[in-house]
Amino acid sequence: MTSSQNPSDPTYRLTLGTGKLVLRWSTAADRAGCSVLSCLAMLEEEGKESDWGVRYYEPFTDDAFYAGSSTNWALCVDTSPIEKSIASADAGSYADIMRAKADSALERVVALVYFLPVEFAFEGDAARVPIGRARIVACKAAYRQRGGGENIMKALFEMVHARAESTGCGFMVTSGIPGHYRTQGYEYALNMGRGLITHASTLDPATPADTPSPFSLRLATLDDLPALRGLVCAQRTTSDIFVGVDAATLHTHLRWLLGNRPAVYTTPDYPVRPFFVLEKRDTPNTPPRIVATAGLYNSGAPTAIVHPLLWDGEEDASAVTVAMVRELVPALKAIPAAGGSFTKLQTFRWILPDAHPLRRWLLAHELAVPMPDSSRYGTTI
Repeated sequence: MTSSQNPSDPTYRLTLGTGKLVLRWSTAADRAGCSVLSCLAMLEEEGKESDWGVRYYEPFTDDAFYAGSSTNWALCVDTSPIEKSIASADAGSYADIMRAKADSALERVVALVYFLPVEFAFEGDAARVPIGRARIVACKAAYRQRGGGENIMKALFEMVHARAESTGCGFMVTSGIPGHYRTQGYEYALNMGRGLITHASTLDPATPADTPSPFSLRLATLDDLPALRGLVCAQRTTSDIFVGVDAATLHTHLRWLLGNRPAVYTTPDYPVRPFFVLEKRDTPNTPPRIVATAGLYNSGAPTAIVHPLLWDGEEDASAVTVAMVRELVPALKAIPAAGGSFTKLQTFRWILPDAHPLRRWLLAHELAVPMPDSSRYGTTI
């Protein structure tokens, strides 16, 4: 196949430096390399990537998860001969197996930026703007500031920006440390408020039995798909900005979240274990309705992640917040973890923009505090 010199083209291929490093777009054959290297974006140690991290990122290489995912990674690959023997690719943990596949590839992935075409919705979904998002950014330590005088990451961002322009994206966004991404052409940062955390040890006991709560918590099922889609698509205030997807993609994402995925991803290590819905019964004889959701990530250091798009936007913010944190503590403690021990919930991580009502209630009622160094992070455009 003839390679293109257009950075946005799927056949683009550019040799750097001495000829061993090559820039190109991904193929399905790069799945292991992309999944393993992406773990560095979560600050996992190179060469010691966790099973959870590899399984979390692997679906981003699958077209069934995000359309075009197998070909939307801007890559720098090392094509030099492999100088050392590689461990067997069919033994060890799942991370060991994937790492061996990545290290034994003829073109090893050493740096990457994942391009995700989505939309921003404004004014309660009255306007939608196509955007490009740099979703995952990672580079092996030995290859940083290399490439025959060229900066590898700068070249990868140029590829991503070119593809965004070619697909009609109005602008690009990414998240991370603003100072770094300004060096890649991003102009300013929005504080999206991702730095709030609640320590479970500081919470009051659950509501006494003689003071019944209208809220109840249970594990989500596939039958909840219509209600969850409604929460994601609920009208938002003018101060809220969120990333939107088309209906078909949204349906696929929610099915994956609830455990309905291809056999290769059925392990409970990916991506949420478990996923809860918070219901409210308005009157004694009516069915309860779902008002919010939460998921438990990472069994090594249990953290419940609460996402603002999965909240109905109408129910009293304070009541939802209190019910969620109080109901999750006993629910998660009752779920056996690996080896038969029980989960010990440590923290709640709240993904909330500054203007979100739940954020204001969390702070006002002293149910959450800013995470250390959270001011370093934001979204750059």
